[in-house]
Amino acid sequence: MIRLSEGWSLTDGIVQPTALAKPQGVVRALTEAGVLAEPERGLHSLSCEWVSARRWTYGLTFFRPEGDLMRAFYLENLCGEGCVRLNGKKLADFCDQNLWVECTDELLEGENRLEVVFEARLRTLPGWDALPEIGLCGDVYLHESEDARIEALEVLSGEAARVTCRIARRRGQEFTLRARLRTDGGLLAEREIPVRLSER
Repeated sequence: MIRLSEGWSLTDGIVQPTALAKPQGVVRALTEAGVLAEPERGLHSLSCEWVSARRWTYGLTFFRPEGDLMRAFYLENLCGEGCVRLNGKKLADFCDQNLWVECTDELLEGENRLEVVFEARLRTLPGWDALPEIGLCGDVYLHESEDARIEALEVLSGEAARVTCRIARRRGQEFTLRARLRTDGGLLAEREIPVRLSER
């Protein structure tokens, strides 16, 4: 698992993009950059009301690691509602959660651009304590795996049953596909099929 902790930037399209030492919430990031003046002190929180009314985008440019592996992003503590985009394509939506999102097919050789977009989040009460937390408040990882993945499964019934599936895994590797065919009456068939994916 590769930790993607360096090289992030933050912008709302109006504020100059802010370089981040690591992923962190919008208010903390803007405070450390000097855009906000200690919002936790006195009435300074009133000057932060505009923050939650903007759409914020975290961006990271990184290079795809070498090797033909299955890959997925793991994003911790997403505070707010929004979406994850890779090279301009939306991969998934989120709302206040940790998120696993598959990215194997969307990763390009060489340079890639990951963006985490947070929509505006309305305040309910005045004051610092009521400022809603928003932003990428945890770590981001690129998870790599050699595990096989069934991408599609089709079962046709009739005089003879036929099961077809499409499998994604590292090319040129061998593994065993274990299949069991069951009905309400119990186990009908069980097979182990050796499989080797071609290099192509």
